[in-house]
Amino acid sequence: MIKNKRKLANLKRFMLTLESELLIYNNFLITRLHRMPNLQELSLYFANHIAPIINGNNLEANIFNHMTKLKKYEFNIRSTIPFNNQFHLPSNEDIQNTFKKL
Repeated sequence: MIKNKRKLANLKRFMLTLESELLIYNNFLITRLHRMPNLQELSLYFANHIAPIINGNNLEANIFNHMTKLKKYEFNIRSTIPFNNQFHLPSNEDIQNTFKKL
């Protein structure tokens, strides 16, 4: 557990690449990104196997709305859902439509 929760105001660029699963998207990654209010460049590459599908609405609410100085972003987020939990799976088109305003 990281106890230091101060803002990282001088940080301008941040890149995260995880080759394993990102199990704690909301409790780890989002809380860390909120500590970087002056970030101008963000690159995220990870697999998401636990949380709901991370779409444009999620990125806007959890990342972009908190990073008003962000100028450049790159994402490669692979989301997978267990077979027995695919009953309400959005289509690719539904997910793509959530990125139109970003």
